[in-house]
Amino acid sequence: LEPCGCASGQLGGLARRLQHIGERRDYDLLLEGGDLVETATELDGLKLLTIRQLLVDMGKYDALGVGPRDLALPRDQWAAFLAGAPLIASDVVGKTEDWPAQPFVEKTVRDVRVRIASLLLELPEALRGEGSGLSLLPPADGWKRALDGSDAATRRILFVHGDDVQIRKLLPQLTPRPDLVVSVDRGV
Repeated sequence: LEPCGCASGQLGGLARRLQHIGERRDYDLLLEGGDLVETATELDGLKLLTIRQLLVDMGKYDALGVGPRDLALPRDQWAAFLAGAPLIASDVVGKTEDWPAQPFVEKTVRDVRVRIASLLLELPEALRGEGSGLSLLPPADGWKRALDGSDAATRRILFVHGDDVQIRKLLPQLTPRPDLVVSVDRGV
């Protein structure tokens, strides 16, 4: 949860992130793409709880994307720790009542409506199949689901859990086009 200290000028680490946010209170939106943990160990579960408390309860983040690494944690633990957080997973549909993610988060920023969506593109292998409690929509359907009820004046921000090649192939399929696309590259 802390930077290693191997280079100066890092903004990494939750403590530094929150200090930076606290020093600059003029942000319109605070967004996190997801993949908040690396693996599915018990320690990673506790890290997720801490991250949720810091980013949502103290940091007042407006939206948190759901990443494939996040989904690797045990579902009951994950759902309990993130219940009530502004989670977005536009192309992932939870089949249980405890699924905490929504298709989008919408905020008004400087009198402009902004809708934030997130596309996972693929479920982790362990969660593919009937017994997983999750299903994955085609990306264009997830995008439509996220935009349902919005108007043409709404600004559209999209997190995509994929690399630049995947995103370039995806964008022509999305109507209307996003105003901003943020890559949450799994390779990083």
